[in-house]
Amino acid sequence: MAKVLYQDRDGKRIDGEQYKQARQDPSYVQVRSYDNNQVRATVEWIGRIENPQDQFPDYYKLFRVDVWNYTDGGQLAKDPAYPQFFSNEAAAAKEYEAFIERWTEAERMADGELVEHGNTLLPPPPPNPDAPASIPLDDDVAGVGAW
Repeated sequence: MAKVLYQDRDGKRIDGEQYKQARQDPSYVQVRSYDNNQVRATVEWIGRIENPQDQFPDYYKLFRVDVWNYTDGGQLAKDPAYPQFFSNEAAAAKEYEAFIERWTEAERMADGELVEHGNTLLPPPPPNPDAPASIPLDDDVAGVGAW
């Protein structure tokens, strides 16, 4: 009979009930996601390791990185190089970011942060509190700010 080990996103052992509860929370399971209507990439927490006694912890399949490409007809087609599995979230995120940086318009900032341009799955940015409340429509005052 196969043994099963459950681990949370930090790699800590959890029981089956905690695993079920965590799997029901999409924000916990879906670690990262990107879609720009050309490619879709995701990092998902799996949390279930079958026969852990037969594996070294560095080879547990705790996270999965998946990639799909959009066809000309708008359908998603699985990328043949994926899925790839990782034993920790940092390694999965590194693979995800390397893919996004290479195959999309994303760019790495000076501080190392990856900016995912064109990601339709990201929420819109919060409103800018410094933006003017209204923009003058009259050409005579266009470009003139309020004091």
